[in-house]
Amino acid sequence: MKKRNLIIVIIVLIILVIGITIFMKNKSEDNSILGSSQSMFDSDNLIPIKKDGKWGYMSTEGKMIIEPKYSSATDFYGDYAQVTTEEENDGKFIVINKKGEELYKFKYPYDIEYLPVYNVWILDNKLYDSNLKPLISDDIEVYYLEKGYFEYEDEDKNVVGIMNWQGKSTYEYKFKSDDYINIDAEIDEDNWVNDEVYATIGIEENDVEKKAIINCKTGKVVLDFIEYDILTDDNNIFKVVERDDSDITIIYQIYIEDDQIAYKIDGEDIRFEFYYEDYKVLSIEYENEDKTEYYSLIDKKTYTRDELEDERERYEEIGTKGIKQIENFAYNIFSKDGKYGIISDGKVIIEAKYDEIEFLPYETYVYVQKTLNKQIVLLDKDNEITVYDLNNKEELFKFNAYSVYTYEDSTYIYAEDLKSGEQIVYNLISGKSMNIDNNSHIYCNTNYVMVEDKNGENTTYYNTDLEEIYKE
Repeated sequence: MKKRNLIIVIIVLIILVIGITIFMKNKSEDNSILGSSQSMFDSDNLIPIKKDGKWGYMSTEGKMIIEPKYSSATDFYGDYAQVTTEEENDGKFIVINKKGEELYKFKYPYDIEYLPVYNVWILDNKLYDSNLKPLISDDIEVYYLEKGYFEYEDEDKNVVGIMNWQGKSTYEYKFKSDDYINIDAEIDEDNWVNDEVYATIGIEENDVEKKAIINCKTGKVVLDFIEYDILTDDNNIFKVVERDDSDITIIYQIYIEDDQIAYKIDGEDIRFEFYYEDYKVLSIEYENEDKTEYYSLIDKKTYTRDELEDERERYEEIGTKGIKQIENFAYNIFSKDGKYGIISDGKVIIEAKYDEIEFLPYETYVYVQKTLNKQIVLLDKDNEITVYDLNNKEELFKFNAYSVYTYEDSTYIYAEDLKSGEQIVYNLISGKSMNIDNNSHIYCNTNYVMVEDKNGENTTYYNTDLEEIYKE
């Protein structure tokens, strides 16, 4: 039996075609966000409702808590929400608590920002936690970049740098008190290759402009300061360029991994990008020569297109096994004979018999895992989509639909039934579902659903148990 199982595992590894790694991270002192966005999904959060043209808040049982008097209102994130008023006295953009007390008022909308994934507030360029307690000293101003990182200025200590969402400085640049200093940082928001976050740091100091590339998490300088511009591309690819008025000349392009320049290509008129993101294969297209080469970051070799296709199966196998597993475990999607399944640590978890497999968005996946100890995946076979719990090996719900919609800020799943045409809403927390006619408009929010009739005249609100709590 053991020998047979080993053979099955080896066969599965050989036919690997797609390796999509879903990392489930434990909360630690680094930039992990597990559980940080819990307040965003809280089923008991107050629900914004509209009455006679004004906005207020209601409990999930349908009791009015904050009377409608605002021009607009956001969802509650834990104990706080943002509202607006037409009054210009102390500021029309306001942070309130669940009692309706107005805590902060600002004149401009950009003075208030909430980052739901990291569960922090930015108020007048100051960083606060979910309880509105300051994470930084009053001398520091922050400006949000991407992926939980900020550029910051601390004039009291003559420092500019990068800070994470926990208020911890990860990189700092010191300057003399009489120097003119300006920092301009940029982070690539599209990175599907790994979890490493690099930023270009631009420093203007006494009329001299220079740039470097740093690791946002560790603060390590990967490319030291140069007096050229550095442009951020996708997947930790950067272009070093020289500017002359409106003209840009590319000097070289680099790909960075593990705090090193993993690949460098000199010259202009070269299109440089990932060909296989999962398998670490770059494409280098020489536009003037009508030629394209492919470089494997795994075995450090350059291939033609034909050579790469000959090596396709081997590269996909190596690439999948070579994905960096950061935390305790990872799931990988594999294919066999045009169908898809799931493996973990070489063991088949889901047989390859599905037309498509989709994981929940990361934030939603993490919240459901933490709250219910369920690891949810969507399995599509012949347009029957099953909501499946990998942890408990249990089918939770089924849709007959071409596709379903999931959300990074909501625990609802939405689909249209193939046979009846009705719209279906399913909640991952309560396990309840609801069918709605196809003429209505449905809006899935964090912990409530709004159903608007076809004429847009009436809107009905439902909680996570899909119970009606209010009708506008």
